[in-house]
Amino acid sequence: MNAPHFAMKHTLRPLLLAALLASTCYAFAEDDDAFFAPSPYVQAISAFEKNDIATAEKLVTPLVADPASATADALALLGRIRLSQKRSDEAVASLARAVALKPDHASFLAFLGLALLDQANASEGPARTELATQSFARLTRAAELAPTNAEIQMALMRYHLTTPTGKNAEAAWLHADEAHRLDPLSTGYTMAEIAERAGELRLAEKYYRVDAANFPVSPWLPFCVARVQLARSATEEARATLTEVLQRFPGFGPAKQMLDGLPPPLAATK
Repeated sequence: MNAPHFAMKHTLRPLLLAALLASTCYAFAEDDDAFFAPSPYVQAISAFEKNDIATAEKLVTPLVADPASATADALALLGRIRLSQKRSDEAVASLARAVALKPDHASFLAFLGLALLDQANASEGPARTELATQSFARLTRAAELAPTNAEIQMALMRYHLTTPTGKNAEAAWLHADEAHRLDPLSTGYTMAEIAERAGELRLAEKYYRVDAANFPVSPWLPFCVARVQLARSATEEARATLTEVLQRFPGFGPAKQMLDGLPPPLAATK
């Protein structure tokens, strides 16, 4: 091989490589949006977390249309969407398929347990008891798989407060305390709401107070404390709480309206 030919060959190699890389990078750059666009599943999850249920449903439905290609994650998301829409039969069907694909996925089991609980509460006769039993089994297994998951502890709390086989307030308190221990900043309000709806007013008051201490800039949380106090006929406690709310937040209308609607203090009626 003569010297000029050798020199030309080895001079062209890096130039050709550079040209090839440049054209490849340009092709990627031209299709950059498509290349980096989030998948429909990721978009669906994002929409669901923003409470845009309609968009989440629209995005995830095609992903589960073919049973052979439907993933556990997509099925579980559709189940959660159905759960939020109070369509418990469809939620159970979708979440059961997800659990069949991933039997030891704690969150999937927990959502299936909640869907079964909704089914149980909408049923009658022996089916009611059987569905409640299935619900408890799924929730318990989820807690075994993920003992540090506060949301699963809250799901068990909800089960014990709303199960048609009989409310167990003591067990509910234990799961509520464990959820709060695991995640003290994120669980209080949700647990208080669940407890209030279930008529466990002292438990609700406890966790509204916890959240009020964690988020002192919100007038709504101590207002919720007063609402629960009033619901359990502790009128004077509610009056004191509302008075304190208005001292801290003078323009908070709901507290003033509730306070004005209370009967006169006992001392004033004598």
